[in-house]
Amino acid sequence: MENSIVALNQGDPSALFQNPLPESTQENLYKKNDDLLPALGTPVKLTIEVNRKRQIHVLIGGKVQGVGFRNFTVRNARELGLSGYAKNLANGKVEIVAEGDKLQLNALIKAVRKGPRVSRVDTVDIKEQDFKGEFDSFEVRY
Repeated sequence: MENSIVALNQGDPSALFQNPLPESTQENLYKKNDDLLPALGTPVKLTIEVNRKRQIHVLIGGKVQGVGFRNFTVRNARELGLSGYAKNLANGKVEIVAEGDKLQLNALIKAVRKGPRVSRVDTVDIKEQDFKGEFDSFEVRY
């Protein structure tokens, strides 16, 4: 249920995934899956997730060193109000650790999946963790 602010907790979450209507001419038109929903009257727990703070650890692979990738990341992260760092690793990847609101972290992930124009992103490995409050700003680390 990534990128969703509402989750319905029950035994089988598959009914809660959005099922796009391929015949629809409108974007984002979905239907519920009545066959998988719990029976009417089944007690469920509704969780509304407020835009909580998280930390992400991201490893970017591809042509990502020597192309301004760290500065691109710093610029985007600062515009989004995130804190953390971007660092070149000896294995040719770029490591990003970022903290902040989940929506802004998702926007940063979207940006680094594309990278700067001269880069080529082949792999993006993301680990989401609890917010730690470790950083005051976003910087390049060496």
